[in-house]
Amino acid sequence: MKKIIISIASIALATVANAQMSELTTNTGQMQIVGAGLRVGAGSFRQNGDDLSAKIGFSGAVDGVYGFYFKRKSTARPYIGIRSGLSIAYTQNKVSADNISDKYTVNSNIDGNDLTFNYTTNIVDLEETNRQLSIEVPIMASAIYKRLFANLGVRIGIPVVSKYKLTFENSSSTIQANIVEEGVFDIPTENTKAFGKLEESSSNDKIDGAASFKMSLAFEGGYVFTIAKNWLSVGAFFNLGLVSNYDGGKGQVVESDPREIPATVKINSLTGSRSDKMNDLSFGVKAAYTWPKIKK
Repeated sequence: MKKIIISIASIALATVANAQMSELTTNTGQMQIVGAGLRVGAGSFRQNGDDLSAKIGFSGAVDGVYGFYFKRKSTARPYIGIRSGLSIAYTQNKVSADNISDKYTVNSNIDGNDLTFNYTTNIVDLEETNRQLSIEVPIMASAIYKRLFANLGVRIGIPVVSKYKLTFENSSSTIQANIVEEGVFDIPTENTKAFGKLEESSSNDKIDGAASFKMSLAFEGGYVFTIAKNWLSVGAFFNLGLVSNYDGGKGQVVESDPREIPATVKINSLTGSRSDKMNDLSFGVKAAYTWPKIKK
């Protein structure tokens, strides 16, 4: 009896699925869909720079979905339309560097004496986690043929939060003072340590220079299942940044003033100091539950 019940239920579910999907395969009228979805996968900002090594991290998004599809001439042709919506997207990755060396020059006049302070800071075994939360609007051409779908277009995004957390093994600074009048100051012309080892230091702050606009090439594809009268779309996605979402340039990771002993220290973002761009990349799997409405 149990086997008979399971068999009847399976046949019933298959019949319902085919009946619901028949609206897509047998109708040619104009169609609209609304729904919600989820994307989960890998992501990276692809930070560039001679000293940097960017790693693949995590990406995810919650999608609000809207689609409009034009009337087609026959059921042998696919539905063609436009897919859009509103998404909240998150990307996180790590970037590392073995050693960063920054050079500074500070000019100062003390008691009528012109001094030039040349100093170098070194920081070792750096690793930084970059996080960005964005609001995105996709604008994509879309095609649905039987149970298959494909979307191609762009995603326009507005970064809302761009933060970093930097950790490193140790840091040191050396200073060389060029004294105009010999013997006026008791500072040797050879390198002198301005501040010592800073173990496991970290900083968590906004990335300076994070852009207010980004745009990515976007592709989605997959298969449509039916649940009751609605659709469950399951597939894959791929996004490739076309515009840098970082406006920064070259700078210093460690900033200090050698005129103060011990020197004051400020730790900046590795990405913000060493990377020219952050063109994000993300790919993974997606699912969306939608409510279709076909004009017969």
